[in-house]
Amino acid sequence: MYRFDAVSGTWQIVADRMNVAQLAAAGIVPNFGQDLPKVWAGRTPFALPRHMPSVHDGVDAYVVKAVSDDVHVVAGTAMSSRADPDVPFLPIIWRCR
Repeated sequence: MYRFDAVSGTWQIVADRMNVAQLAAAGIVPNFGQDLPKVWAGRTPFALPRHMPSVHDGVDAYVVKAVSDDVHVVAGTAMSSRADPDVPFLPIIWRCR
């Protein structure tokens, strides 16, 4: 997995494996649902808490969609990894300190 650093105009390697954590960016990013939500913070995967009330209702996958410019707000979706029609997609926001 690579990311483009606009300041230096170079590509940087982030990780050897794409599924270690998700990378949020403007536009379309090919993220897949993960059982433990994580997002890249620099060169380190940063774990996000699961949406606990929904875990008991069949939510077991998360997709990170966006990270704010100040990196304090992360947004995404919580869903069923089995595409269960009885478990709706839930928008989720993580607020970091």
